Amino acid sequence: MTKYPKCGYDNPMEAKYCLNCGFKLAQEEKYKLKAEGMLLIASGIILLLTLLFNALIKILPLLSLIYLIFGITK
Repeated sequence: MTKYPKCGYDNPMEAKYCLNCGFKLAQEEKYKLKAEGMLLIASGIILLLTLLFNALIKILPLLSLIYLIFGITK
C-alpha cells in the first residue's frame, strides 16, 4: 500500500487510479520530477548567491583601499 499526495488514501501498488479520488497515479511521478527539478534550481540559486556574497566580502576591503589611495569621495 502506498499513500498518494492528492488525498492521502492508501492504494495498492498495482492501482492505476486512486480508489478514493480517482487521481491518475502515473501523474504522481511527473509531479515528483517537477518538485525535484525545482529543488535543484533553488539549490543552485542559493549556491550562486553564497558565492557572490563571499566574493563581495573579499572585494569590499580592496575597494575601500582604492578609494583611500585615489581620494575618491562622493
